[in-house]
Amino acid sequence: MRLLQRQQAQGEWWAVFISNTARKVRATLGPRRQPSEPRSHAPPPAQVPVFRQRAGSGSEGAVLWDYHVVALQRGAGGPRVWDLDSTLPFGTPLEQYVREALQSVGLDTALQRRYRVVHAPRRMHDSLPSAQLRP
Repeated sequence: MRLLQRQQAQGEWWAVFISNTARKVRATLGPRRQPSEPRSHAPPPAQVPVFRQRAGSGSEGAVLWDYHVVALQRGAGGPRVWDLDSTLPFGTPLEQYVREALQSVGLDTALQRRYRVVHAPRRMHDSLPSAQLRP
């Protein structure tokens, strides 16, 4: 917690939401079927692969998340990614994070990633319970 509070004063912050296109189109796959009708096909995967994750398996530490959120910091030392679930160092340079955690070589098109980047308030910890006023 204190690490994030110290880092807030250094640079701008964004929340990066990582998902895929299937999450957007899952509800619009076609006409609605009746409950008695058999399912003609399974819905497309609504998952996004992220590597070098603590919960991962295999040598690459791959996990298929429904979605994943990381913090992105732009500061004097260059952009850094803060991923609480990663085995990479906390505050990994953006280039290293993209190369190791978001590798796309041989990735099935159904698993292609989509990114939504939202500018974070300068004082992110204000929304945390420890920073809120008590009655």
